[in-house]
Amino acid sequence: SAKAKKEASANVTDTVNSIGVTYSVTPKIDVTVAHYNVSRETVGSADQDYKRNYLLAEYNLSKRTALYASLEQAKYDSATSSTFGGRASTGSDKATLTNVGVTHKF
Repeated sequence: SAKAKKEASANVTDTVNSIGVTYSVTPKIDVTVAHYNVSRETVGSADQDYKRNYLLAEYNLSKRTALYASLEQAKYDSATSSTFGGRASTGSDKATLTNVGVTHKF
């Protein structure tokens, strides 16, 4: 759990509660699931609360390189604007974001 006030705006407070786990299915495949519950309190306007669920699968090609695929779902509880994946959403909106890619650790 974490709580933070934004320096640029003393009127906004974010509280984040999260839980997650990574499981090694095989020596080459890792799966991560996580849940985030975010409460954004803004003085003078409606709160912006949302929940996010993540599923991430990684296939390790080597100790430093992996292929990955992820699925993220978000559910906004309030009627105010929030952002998800760079897109604006309003109301009790739901959004789904998928990613695929390669990571390499230097």
